[in-house]
Amino acid sequence: MFRKIPTNKNGYQRLYFYGKKNSFKYYSYVDILNKKIPKEALKDKILLVGYTDTAKGLYDLRSTPLDPNLPGVEIHATAIQNLIDNKFMIRADILGIYYSY
Repeated sequence: MFRKIPTNKNGYQRLYFYGKKNSFKYYSYVDILNKKIPKEALKDKILLVGYTDTAKGLYDLRSTPLDPNLPGVEIHATAIQNLIDNKFMIRADILGIYYSY
C-alpha cells in the first residue's frame, strides 16, 4: 500500500504532535535484554531505541511546538504514528495556517 506523505518545499514532513511528553510507552533497553518485559507487551509493536530524558548526560532532548525538552526518539515515534494514523499537518495556502487531515 502506497500513501502520499505531504511534505514542505524542503521535503520535510510536518509532524502532528499528540500533545504531551511520553505519548508513547517507554521500556528500559536493559529490561528488554534481561527479559523483564513480557513478550506480549512487545508483540506486533514497532520498537525504537533511543535516549530519553533519563539519560541526562547524553542530551537527546529536542524542542517542539508543544514541549521545549522532548526526547528525540519521540520525534521519530511521532512521525511513525502520524503514518499509522494517516494524520498529517499541512500548510493551508491562505494566511499560512496549519491544519491536520
